[in-house]
Amino acid sequence: MLRLLLVILLAALPLRLAAQEAGTMIVLDASGSMWGDIGGRTKIEIARETLAEAVGNLPAGQGLGLIVYGATRKGDCADIVTAVPPGPVAETGRRVVSAADAAVPKGKTPITESVRRAAQAVRFNEAKATVVLVTDGIETCDADPCALARDLEREGIDFTAHVVGFGLSAEEGRAVACLADETGGRYIEANDRDALSDALATTLAADPEPDEPDAAAPRDVALLLRDAEGRPVLNSRDLASVVLAGPDGARVGAELDYGREATARLSLAPGEWEVTAERVETAGDNTAYSALKRFTVPEGDGEVVVDLPLRAHLTVETIVGAGEPLPSGETVPSAVAGRAGASYELREIVRGAPAATRYAAGAGGFDEVVAPGRYILRGTFARTITRDVLVEIAEGEHKVVPFDFALSRVVVAALDADGKPVTRQTTVLADGPKGAGFSRGGGGLRKDGARLPFFLPAGRWRINAGQEGGGQRRSEVLVEVPGAGGDLTVTVGEGERLSETDRAALAVPNCSAVGGKTGCLLGTDTAASVPPGTAADTVGEAAGANSVAAADDAQGAGALAGFWAMEEDGPDACAGNVLAIDGDGFFRLRIYLGGATGFTTAVAGVCAPGTDGAARCTPVALSQDRRSAYVDRPAEGAPEIAIKGGGADGAELCVGAEGCKPLVRCQAADLRVAESGEQVLDAPAPVRGQP
Repeated sequence: MLRLLLVILLAALPLRLAAQEAGTMIVLDASGSMWGDIGGRTKIEIARETLAEAVGNLPAGQGLGLIVYGATRKGDCADIVTAVPPGPVAETGRRVVSAADAAVPKGKTPITESVRRAAQAVRFNEAKATVVLVTDGIETCDADPCALARDLEREGIDFTAHVVGFGLSAEEGRAVACLADETGGRYIEANDRDALSDALATTLAADPEPDEPDAAAPRDVALLLRDAEGRPVLNSRDLASVVLAGPDGARVGAELDYGREATARLSLAPGEWEVTAERVETAGDNTAYSALKRFTVPEGDGEVVVDLPLRAHLTVETIVGAGEPLPSGETVPSAVAGRAGASYELREIVRGAPAATRYAAGAGGFDEVVAPGRYILRGTFARTITRDVLVEIAEGEHKVVPFDFALSRVVVAALDADGKPVTRQTTVLADGPKGAGFSRGGGGLRKDGARLPFFLPAGRWRINAGQEGGGQRRSEVLVEVPGAGGDLTVTVGEGERLSETDRAALAVPNCSAVGGKTGCLLGTDTAASVPPGTAADTVGEAAGANSVAAADDAQGAGALAGFWAMEEDGPDACAGNVLAIDGDGFFRLRIYLGGATGFTTAVAGVCAPGTDGAARCTPVALSQDRRSAYVDRPAEGAPEIAIKGGGADGAELCVGAEGCKPLVRCQAADLRVAESGEQVLDAPAPVRGQP
């Protein structure tokens, strides 16, 4: 099933595997109609002669074999003979010619079954394979060659069928041309000897391709790399290296400019290019990073300007409440520490839970270059109220997030028994009917006759206020804040206490602790760009806590970590195609290509446990050289993949609707080594960012 997984995914992944030696099987029509006459000679005579010429011009190492149908019995659809099994032309060429010379046309035209057997003979589902059909008729054995062609195309690694219609009418040609059309081959009409000779020479060539056009002239390219859209162009002070990979395996190391007009100026051939940039550390969080981007150089004249943002840009606009903005870096008067502002920190969401360490932070505001992805953005205002917001940001995007704390100003006036303001007022804000408060400040009358406010969101709150050290003379009252953006004054006398009704009203808390510390964390705001289908509870109750889902995820990945092969591949399975999974659930399908070619990574992706205990695996996009796997970009068109088990009882691989088959765990000593003696595992580096 590892082979099946590769076949299914090849169409979805940007990958070219080095093909094994091509095998070609000729299917020769020796039905009774081959006694027909063309130009005074029989068709079978012309076919034998031109086939011998074509085989004589093939390279000695090319794989070649022959199937003949209709040469043994009349009226028998089973009259199909593998006259020469496939092998190098040096060994099979003369035998192919001799077998064709010995064919005496007699029977029917079982095209479909003959082509099927030819494809199987050259192991079309294991390696690159070609079948060349030479026929002067259409299917006469109640079978559908077009349906067969679709099956062979779907199941083959790199299968092609070519059809040479020898003396067929236009209508007859259409009936068999589907074999070529469905498999990417060619249908060639041949109505005389010369045409048949040319057709065989073309279709038996190792890779019949149209003439390549002349290479387009290189273009001057001004490459502009930026941290994010709108940011300055990066230059030699900002980048350690810039390397480009382009058409036909071209690799170019860019000479970096010192100015800001361009990162580098190059001469590049038209086509698809991939640039890898290494950013050096500068001021701020996460300023050193690696990035990979793709771009196209079109054909034409003149300079091409390629402007590429390597990351994304996140800006936070603080809103105190009811649309009241607070410019970045500014503060407002507050009863907590005299002035109040906003501070922020950003944490990546990893498998549904916030990361244990912060990704970036900002005091007084937030305006940072970040990697594309999903994050928890945590904001705290006036050292009092904390909110979490889910943010998703795409590569190259400049996302501006209005962060609304939804607060009201609450002024607390504590009076003594004579109704006069206390001289040294302290105030504690609390949530719930009892327990310590989450914020403390003053709030007393100042010399200018004013009081500084606290900031609270809508809800019921417990406030303890009075003379510092006043003991029982201090008061404790319930305050209800009706909404955001208001101005509320609360006056408390001496010795006031909560009633039982007040305590009952405070029974449902408004907030939770902030990462285990004193503070008020309100519920996660899912309104700020939550990805479709994402539930708010996937990020946990608090951003500082590791969720149960994350713990289960790590446990599941650990159980699967190692090398796996298909049990059905026998005792030497671990010496062939192997599925490798690391402790974080990152997987790769290692394909053995044979000989000095060694190994390549055909498929890579990320596995995470599902609710049914099976690990769900998502194939991801690979870079052109397969050195990088983009963990946040699923491969398009990939089937559903699951791995069950992973413990002492083994595991099973399940691919789409194909069912599940058992896997066996491989030890390092069982893995095949390259001819150099090294165990080449060819593991692409998991990176973020879409190519």
